[in-house]
Amino acid sequence: MRLRAMTLMLVAGALLAAVAAAGPGAGERDTEDAVARIRRLAAEGRLAYHLTRPEELDAVMGEPAAVTERRDGGMLVREARYGGARAVFGRYRDVPGPFTLMAVVVGEEVVDIGRGRRMRLRGPADLEAVDGFDGLQNADVSAVDLRRERTRLEAWPFDTLTVWPEAAKLPAGFDPAARLCAARDPGLGVRALHEQGVDGRGVGLAVIDQPLLLSHEEYADRLVRYDATSLAGMPPQMHASPLAGIAVGRTTG
Repeated sequence: MRLRAMTLMLVAGALLAAVAAAGPGAGERDTEDAVARIRRLAAEGRLAYHLTRPEELDAVMGEPAAVTERRDGGMLVREARYGGARAVFGRYRDVPGPFTLMAVVVGEEVVDIGRGRRMRLRGPADLEAVDGFDGLQNADVSAVDLRRERTRLEAWPFDTLTVWPEAAKLPAGFDPAARLCAARDPGLGVRALHEQGVDGRGVGLAVIDQPLLLSHEEYADRLVRYDATSLAGMPPQMHASPLAGIAVGRTTG
């Protein structure tokens, strides 16, 4: 589940490059006040990667000078311009969820809004910004009381990097560690086949897919050969690792 977030990171990286290269539009003048406010909001942590929504930014910056929307692969991208600063929001086209902040660019400088770090929910209002695809993977929700959020927690993915609040702030009986352990069972009677000696030993399998997370504990010591071909340098993606885990994983395979 952790790998789903990497797809979003890759898309965000492409957006950053495209926005930075675009430069200011014709006739646009930098507004020092708008730039200063953007920098201050980022420094205060009020601009948060994958959490801040357009209406939040508009509330403190005022109406943007221009707003454009476009498709980018599986995402919808919204760009809002505030003087000399540009904010890029995105959301998955086929997954319910709001536009959330992907990048802020001042001139050609990418402002630090926490991209590449663990997503930290600032309070219960940030739950509204979480989409059903990435969920709480690699997220810190320790500051949020989740006792009344059972429906959301039952639906959202999470992983071993998720930082939870104390048990008293979780729904009764909701045990993240136990759920992750249960999810390792491949089901479909596969365990019974293993007990009969049907476990794939001696069978070679080739997987042709996206870049693989080679260090994953499920299969790291079970790979005979890995060729990146034309994808060398691209970060691991969400599809290949789960597939490899199903095929040869220690506990899920």
